[in-house]
Amino acid sequence: MKICIVCGARPNFIKVAPLLRVLKARQRDFSLIYTGREDDPTLESSLFDDLQIPRPDVYLGVDSQRLNEITGRVMGEFDQYLDSYAADVVIVVDDLASTMAAAIVTKKRGIRLAHLVAGTRSFDISMPKEVNRLVIDGLSDLLFTAGISSSSHTTNEGVAQSKVYMVGNILIDNLRFCHNRWQRPALMVEMGLEEGNYLVLTINRKALLNNQENLQRMLTAIAENAGEVPVVAFIRHLPCGQDSSLFTLHFHTLSSAISRPTPKASSPTRETWPRKPPSTTCPASR
Repeated sequence: MKICIVCGARPNFIKVAPLLRVLKARQRDFSLIYTGREDDPTLESSLFDDLQIPRPDVYLGVDSQRLNEITGRVMGEFDQYLDSYAADVVIVVDDLASTMAAAIVTKKRGIRLAHLVAGTRSFDISMPKEVNRLVIDGLSDLLFTAGISSSSHTTNEGVAQSKVYMVGNILIDNLRFCHNRWQRPALMVEMGLEEGNYLVLTINRKALLNNQENLQRMLTAIAENAGEVPVVAFIRHLPCGQDSSLFTLHFHTLSSAISRPTPKASSPTRETWPRKPPSTTCPASR
């Protein structure tokens, strides 16, 4: 069986890493596709070294900020790729425009489609990702969900229960795999951080980052409430790849010894909860 795994952004590689390691260990025939460019600065070597996974076999080279343009270009490039790789099943991850594009091409070709992290819902149809989720789950032959609520979302929308598999949070497999290699970040020394006496803040929602006035109010409130306790902030979408340390061995060491409930993005919260650090999520509607 030939398996094609499609990733559309950096976080996707983290979610498929446990799957890639198993496929490699069992010597399965698989191909790893990245819809972006080979020189994407967010795909630093440490990402693949830390997770011990191979780099993509193929880069589709699509680079755009316009969601509909991404969808169209990925559809064209991925369709062309499948001319040369006769996949028996295509696995797509999450809810990006590129994920939806690959899903549509897969079904149009009559290839079996599997969706990893299926059933996620915000119930806000104005969110582009919510549209992607509905399309991808509706097309998928196999839906791998992280929990009971995600499974319920899919079956409530008419997906046959026989297609839905609750596999749990695949990110936890990475935590277990990497646990013995966690590293103490140099910034703990540089900032004089003491274990149990600092906060970790992550912000990754574009809706939060694009509203500068609201962002300033939020950061001011956090700083005021933190008092003299240091706040270590990881902010996505900064230039020069400054957000690249968000999902590294360093981050997990740092987040395991925070002192009080800390605002986080949903993905880091899901990754850190097995270690029981105090945390809270501040969602954005878009």
